[in-house]
Amino acid sequence: MDRADRLGELSAADQEQFFALSRSLFAVVDRDGTVLRLSLSWEQLLGCRREDLVGRHFAQFAHPDDVVPTPAQLLAGADAAGRIENRCLRADGSSVWLRWDVHGAPDGSAIWCIARDVTHTHRRVAQQQVVAELGRLALDSTDPEELLAAAVQGVTRALDLPYASVAQLVPDSPLMRVRAAVGAVRADGSPLEVPSDLTSLSGRAVATGQAQVVGDAHHPGARYTAPLVAEFGIRSAICVAIGRQGATWGALTAADRVVRHPDEGEVRFLEQVAHVLATAVERREVEEQLHHQATHDSLTGLPNRQLLRERVDTALRRARRTGGAMGLLLCDLDGFKDINDSLGHAAGDSVLQQLAERLLSTVGAGSTVARLGGDEFALCIVGPATELEVLGVADAVVQVMRRPFALPGLDVPLSISIGVTVSPTHGRDASTLLRHADVAMYRAKARGLGWALYDAQVDAARGERLTLTADLRAALERGGLALHYQPVVDLATGRLHSVEALCRWTQPGRGVVPPSTFIPLAEQTGLIRPLTAWVVAEAATQAQAWWDAGHDVRCAVNLSMAAVADDRTSAGLLRQLVAAAPRLTVE
Repeated sequence: MDRADRLGELSAADQEQFFALSRSLFAVVDRDGTVLRLSLSWEQLLGCRREDLVGRHFAQFAHPDDVVPTPAQLLAGADAAGRIENRCLRADGSSVWLRWDVHGAPDGSAIWCIARDVTHTHRRVAQQQVVAELGRLALDSTDPEELLAAAVQGVTRALDLPYASVAQLVPDSPLMRVRAAVGAVRADGSPLEVPSDLTSLSGRAVATGQAQVVGDAHHPGARYTAPLVAEFGIRSAICVAIGRQGATWGALTAADRVVRHPDEGEVRFLEQVAHVLATAVERREVEEQLHHQATHDSLTGLPNRQLLRERVDTALRRARRTGGAMGLLLCDLDGFKDINDSLGHAAGDSVLQQLAERLLSTVGAGSTVARLGGDEFALCIVGPATELEVLGVADAVVQVMRRPFALPGLDVPLSISIGVTVSPTHGRDASTLLRHADVAMYRAKARGLGWALYDAQVDAARGERLTLTADLRAALERGGLALHYQPVVDLATGRLHSVEALCRWTQPGRGVVPPSTFIPLAEQTGLIRPLTAWVVAEAATQAQAWWDAGHDVRCAVNLSMAAVADDRTSAGLLRQLVAAAPRLTVE
């Protein structure tokens, strides 16, 4: 015979005494669901008097989010064991999970119920689910705000609390800023901040690395002030630090409006959630650090070429939407190699760092200063960037360069050359603007202009020059040049005295290229050295052939001073001339 059957055999007086003294959660309801009797233990569980509970329908105690079973369902039970589970509301608004053993009274007039508090089991399962869900989200989500919001929502759900928050330490500040919260949200949307020192629960958790638990914030013995207690009516709280390996990021807090004493399981749950958040924060920081290293220059901290192109692309898209423009400046220090060669690379690095600071001082918010490599920098000018405004920035850069660079023991004056382009006039994409800025920069450097605006006509001539240089190199490698020999005649006798070797170039599709065009080009590009070596070798071969045929004809060749002065070619030229003497003469 079970307890319900034995209870039914007692007299009414004995039953009343049993209900008053029993520590078990006994309840009797009629077939309509009205509470007839309750044991005294319900008062402690629900936080109200039995007199206030008896006579009410049992559905009034159920959690509003739960489906309330009918008396028939209570009698039938929810499973084969005749048990059913649901949440009951307490007087303070919190809830407890109850598991019911339900039996019919012996005379069939009522339903006898014995409840057991299984809140701890349910919350442990809910807590494990929250930790698992946050772990998956930490791996899958790229949005830290999404993870923080899910954490505070999961904490309030698993602990059945009205408040939870995540606060982050603010660098160089005595405050912690709340990044995500449930319940503790101001109506005007203003941010919540709490002290990060020992006067706040969060500050104590961060400072000590220990979980902080307060059962009653209004107790005279409370050792901290809670700025949000009065604002949101918080009475009890748990707070744990968020951080790993000695690096603290912030704090996680769960709180309630009522006095309660959290158990160790709830503290461990918050510590597990904090561990997930700390791991996610650490991974995020590592990813951000790696991304920063991949997109920034290590010496100056400025964006590198990759990030510059991304920002130029973004600025161009914005300019197209608004019908505006953007400017791109390419800057190169004049004589920087001399700094490295004479004063060392440490001095050169100092100059580059000082230059980065000066360039940053010339641009407004939203614009970008980048180091592309070596002593080459770029400025992406955004906003209402008209051509005149972009040229104003170029002037500002020239002005800040008037101050010498401070190095140990001396001040070094340096100038800069700047190529200027403005979209869409000089290009509609990053590659075109950079290429055109490069053209303008070399024009500024060649002419000592400080800065030069891109000129399409100058660029066309430069393109022709580059093509001609490539064709001349190909002609040297593939035998596309020829020597013509101009005779020198003795007017008195009419006899041939000597010949002068003259280099000629006939290019397919172009015709004869005058020496006045390709000889200066060869001198400017360094091709004069292989050209001179070829002329000497070709003339020596022809002079030897004439000599072998019985013609005593000397051949004069012109030597470039660049080839003679170059240590890499002068020795070879000398050997050629010695071998060909006396059949060759030099001019």
